[in-house]
Amino acid sequence: MLPKPLLARWAGLLSVSLSLLCAPATAQQASTAALSVTVTNAATGEHLRGAQVILLATGLGGITNETGVLLLDGMAPGARTVEVRYLGFAPERAAVLLRNDHTAELDFALQVRPVALAALQVKVHKKTRRLELTGFERRKARGFGTFITRQDIEARQPQRMSDVLRNVPGIHLASTGFSDSRASMLRSTPSRRCPIQYYMDGVQVFAFNIDDVRPHDIEGLEIYKGASEVPPDFNRGTALCGVIVIWTRIER
Repeated sequence: MLPKPLLARWAGLLSVSLSLLCAPATAQQASTAALSVTVTNAATGEHLRGAQVILLATGLGGITNETGVLLLDGMAPGARTVEVRYLGFAPERAAVLLRNDHTAELDFALQVRPVALAALQVKVHKKTRRLELTGFERRKARGFGTFITRQDIEARQPQRMSDVLRNVPGIHLASTGFSDSRASMLRSTPSRRCPIQYYMDGVQVFAFNIDDVRPHDIEGLEIYKGASEVPPDFNRGTALCGVIVIWTRIER
């Protein structure tokens, strides 16, 4: 039989070992919360495709699909504040509590935002400076990446956002449904196609389909086709396949 001091030492080591073994399981359990957001037009009940959903203070978000729904999963539990924006509608916020192994649901019925003529004249002036204020022009002056403005988009008169990007060198469009209206953005590499990361109004978005955004809603696009082009503003060390940055006309 081992002496008591030695037994106590072995018991302590065993306790530490068990704690280390349990740690990975705990870490995995900490990221199993999910959130489903549905966005509709309060006046008509129509589901709004392309609504911007942001989890404030987290840097996370996404865009609603053709049924007006966005599903975000694999998130850490805790209290969150969710904001929804859509051009022509008043933004709304709601609080939600995310729990492990549970999908929280939020429904937003957005109200059309009335626009007075005088206010519209002021906003037009703001929009001409929007890209400058976001750093768009500063990054464009670096000489890296492809930049597309609202004037470029209007000149092309595209039906979908994938039409805007179809002729950009190095970009591959892959249909995720029965037509290009559900196109996703991928970058071709010698051995595989590499998923691009997306940012909308400075927030990284997930579960994203490029055609969920309407060309009419876009003020500007920044396209970086590889990690070497991506500026520090949008490089979190994981942008190996490039980044597409979307600036909308939605007022904050």
